[in-house]
Amino acid sequence: MRNHQGARILFAAHGETVLATHTLLLDLRPGLMTSFAVDHASITHWQLHRNRFNDERWMLQRHNDTAHLTAQASS
Repeated sequence: MRNHQGARILFAAHGETVLATHTLLLDLRPGLMTSFAVDHASITHWQLHRNRFNDERWMLQRHNDTAHLTAQASS
């Protein structure tokens, strides 16, 4: 990610990749049983924040968002 500092990166992936990303960015213990639902075509959005002490922290902006599918269906 350091090679893409300040850029937007899009991953199109399976649910297992989303769960692995959560494990990594939330610093969860590998193998920890979690209960994140990941629906087909859902959007998960992470953003890297830097605080006033210059510490970086990944923040989960949205998870399993399927609102774009509902908007398409009603058009």
